[in-house]
Amino acid sequence: MPHIGNNVNIGSGSALIGGIKVGDNAIIGAHSVVNRDVYDDTTVVGVPAKVVKKNRRI
Repeated sequence: MPHIGNNVNIGSGSALIGGIKVGDNAIIGAHSVVNRDVYDDTTVVGVPAKVVKKNRRI
């Protein structure tokens, strides 16, 4: 079962597969298939999901 951090935005139709960890403030695009850990402050999209942006807090 996935572990979801705080303030995570998961787009509709997305699939999180396995015992992955999604870090705080991550964004997962709609219809993405996530099969690896997603680090804090990162945006991922696609099938399979790939990092497209490393978000930075000011």
